[in-house]
Amino acid sequence: FSNWGATRVDLGAPGVGVVSTYPGNMLAVMSGTSMATPHVSGAVALCASISPSLTAQQIRSAVLGSVAATSSLATKTVTGGRLDVGAMVSPCTTYGVTVTKAGSGSGTVTSNPAGISCGATCSAPFPNGTSVTLTAAPAIGSVFTGWSGACSGTATTCSLSVTGSLSATATFTLTNYTLSVTKAGTGSGSVSSSPSGISCGTTCTGQTAQFTHGTVVVLTATAPTGSAFTGWSGACTNATGTCSVTMTGPTSVTATFAQTFQLTVTKSGNGTGAIASSP
Repeated sequence: FSNWGATRVDLGAPGVGVVSTYPGNMLAVMSGTSMATPHVSGAVALCASISPSLTAQQIRSAVLGSVAATSSLATKTVTGGRLDVGAMVSPCTTYGVTVTKAGSGSGTVTSNPAGISCGATCSAPFPNGTSVTLTAAPAIGSVFTGWSGACSGTATTCSLSVTGSLSATATFTLTNYTLSVTKAGTGSGSVSSSPSGISCGTTCTGQTAQFTHGTVVVLTATAPTGSAFTGWSGACTNATGTCSVTMTGPTSVTATFAQTFQLTVTKSGNGTGAIASSP
């Protein structure tokens, strides 16, 4: 009766005939906003004591979201209701949501509303009844393969209704890339890899193998008698017999072998001399 406003006063609270302390070490029955305000302040303190981790905005939402609709306040307050401490207790209660990451890959999981950024922060409290959306984002070279626990499926987002403590696991797996090895030239030879996967012998013209993101693959070219290894092309460009490639995507390498022939020179006669070749 003493203060209202449909756009500026959020809610009503008991303020008529309230027994209050009074100057002179007395008690008196009082009415007015000075009596209503302590009720709201006490409710805010109670909410904060139930869940000390709540932010001021979360406490405000709990108090205003739990008002009791009151017809006489419908046009006099923003919420159209009065303080209801009993109903406020539930949204003031928080439960922990915990995220665990698994798998050979890497990535992050974040929440909306904010709280989880895993990364570094993989657990956070949320008020009872909050709808929390978790989003998984794989790092470069990894893929998100699915949820388990409170979340399920392979979509990168998961929606949770927080009515108790919840745990969800996000699994990330390293991406596999194809390494293709081809042999070229008039000669023959073999190409092998470390770690194993490529073993392309003298009769093999090409071979492929899968390696996970970031794997360093060492290729070794070996030529038999009658052939010579003349160099690499593609992802390898050196002319020596070994080559290292780091798998960050599909990769192709060609090893070239040339056929060789033996030239034999014989000297005869009663004189001496030297013979040289070019090349």
